[in-house]
Amino acid sequence: MTSCERDAIVLDPTSSDIRNCVSKGKSEMFDCKNHIRVIQPMDNGNRLYICGTNAHNPKDVVIY
Repeated sequence: MTSCERDAIVLDPTSSDIRNCVSKGKSEMFDCKNHIRVIQPMDNGNRLYICGTNAHNPKDVVIY
């Protein structure tokens, strides 16, 4: 296992988020994915702010 594999972060929407997205008439194959919209360094690069669409249920994460 490489360090990239070990340190990977999964940002996929949950199955519940996908079901809710599809129930709104969105495309499961495109709209109901997590499209990352913002990647912003914070605190002189010590943290990273990430925000994505998360199957039309926006979600943000701060990575330390």
